Amino acid sequence: MKTYDISLLVDLHESIEFYRKNPKNYGQTVVIDSNDDYLLELSSSLVEEMNQEIFEDGNKYQVLVDPVKGSTAYCAYHQLGIPALTFETCRKLPLSFRIEEQIKFVKIILSKWDMFVAVQK
Repeated sequence: MKTYDISLLVDLHESIEFYRKNPKNYGQTVVIDSNDDYLLELSSSLVEEMNQEIFEDGNKYQVLVDPVKGSTAYCAYHQLGIPALTFETCRKLPLSFRIEEQIKFVKIILSKWDMFVAVQK
C-alpha cells in the first residue's frame, strides 16, 4: 500500500451473522475506523444507495464507526492515513445475493469517482 497513491481502500468481507441480531458480528454493515467527516459522509451515502432496493429491514445496511483492530482497513487508516472502509455482507444470505451486493457496492464507488459508466440496455 505504501507504493501506491491510494485514495480509498475498500475491504469486501463477510460476517457469519447479522449485526442487528448480534452486535459482535458485522453482517450488513459498512464499517469505518474513525469519525472522519469524509468517511462518514461517504459511507452514509453508500448505505443509503445500497438500501434503496432492499425491502426487508433486517437485510438493510448500516454504518458502524467501530474499528476492527488488525483489519486491512484499520491498518490502512491508522498506520498509513489511507481512508478505508469495510463492506460486510452476511453469510446467512444466499451467495448469489452477496456477490451481487458486493459488485453493486464497488460499482457505486467507482461511479462516484467517474471510473465506471453503466451500460444502458
